[in-house]
Amino acid sequence: MTTPDPSSQDVLNRIFTVSSKNPDRLVSRESGWLEFKEAFGFQSLGNYYIRSAAAFANGKGG
Repeated sequence: MTTPDPSSQDVLNRIFTVSSKNPDRLVSRESGWLEFKEAFGFQSLGNYYIRSAAAFANGKGG
């Protein structure tokens, strides 16, 4: 199975699907390949976000 390009229009449409009832909300949910963060800060880049990225990268055997 090939991995889709993370910046492809299909992938972006799946991530950023907007609610028809509330256009300020996304209907996407976290999954095995998608995780949302409440806030982002560069001070935590090496400590938290890199670990999360590594965990996702190794999630299916590396």
